[in-house]
Amino acid sequence: MNIKSLASLAKLGLFNISCSLNFPILQPDVLQISITSRCNLGCKMCSVNKYTTSEEEEMTLEEVKKIINIAKKHFRIKELILTGGEPLLVGEKAVEVSKFAHQKDIKVTLTTNGYFLKEYAYRLTEAGVSHFHISVDGLRDTHNYLRGNPESFDRVIESIKFLAEVRQKYNYKYSIGIAMLVLKKNINEIYDLYNCCDELGVNIFDLLAYLPDNTEFSNTNATYLWPDAEDIERFVNIYKKIVATNANCTKLNTYFNAELLCKYYKRIMQSKDWRCFAGFKNFFITMSDPKRQGRLEPCLFMCKTHIPLRDYDYNLKKMWYSYRAYKARIAIRRCKTYCYQMCFSLPSFRRLLRNK
Repeated sequence: MNIKSLASLAKLGLFNISCSLNFPILQPDVLQISITSRCNLGCKMCSVNKYTTSEEEEMTLEEVKKIINIAKKHFRIKELILTGGEPLLVGEKAVEVSKFAHQKDIKVTLTTNGYFLKEYAYRLTEAGVSHFHISVDGLRDTHNYLRGNPESFDRVIESIKFLAEVRQKYNYKYSIGIAMLVLKKNINEIYDLYNCCDELGVNIFDLLAYLPDNTEFSNTNATYLWPDAEDIERFVNIYKKIVATNANCTKLNTYFNAELLCKYYKRIMQSKDWRCFAGFKNFFITMSDPKRQGRLEPCLFMCKTHIPLRDYDYNLKKMWYSYRAYKARIAIRRCKTYCYQMCFSLPSFRRLLRNK
């Protein structure tokens, strides 16, 4: 086993102990900031627009920088994930935030639907973004249908091409990742999209589980996008085909577990199969809300806990160890929701032991 695997095992063990004690032994090493709740697309598998706030209710650039400064001071944060909504709806702010974090020696990951990415791509690379996490959910017709926009696929592909060209021309070291939800409508296109990504110079191919309502995880009702047993059988064969492919550049996310994804869609996944570390691993802040004050959300929308930053005078460490955070972690531990999300998770011991 390599050193990285041993370190991951040690951290996983500490997170498990933290969950058992309901006390964060480790401080968070990832700061995740939703800099806007607005989005330019109306995706059929997303319900975030239910909670959209206006531009006037979003925190300012200086306030975002303040949070990053405090997180660095209180937690020695190593990674910043910029998300939304669609963060490039406030592209100028995203560029400046990325530059500021990079200057603090913080690794920056940007998640985006890619629609506006080409417009800001070069400046974001200069600002120091280390990873672009881009959503693509099928080939042209399928992606455009799911995104509700006839230009979406072509715009995101042009953005990926541009990122790859800039990286090669200037010898930048950032990586490009594609995230694809596994849906009934797109399973037949997974292999072709994987090959397309390889041709474009994409580094990481992520396959993600679909949530019927991604603002209300407890809603587990199947929809017309939910794969059935026959779809899952086809997915398994496609997945095996991808694993056997000798790609030039693109690799599957090493944390992805096809077996668990199948269990999830078949509704036979058990609590022992998956360990959630929400409230222990990431410090997730939403920077837009009706009171324009920002708030800590230990598990996004699951445990329904929103802790305003101003209630603690922006003392992130005090928030992290607060009684309100303690109660949120209890709610998360008791959660019985049918969820297979990698947002706050770590791989199992079994998978790490195979990483030799």
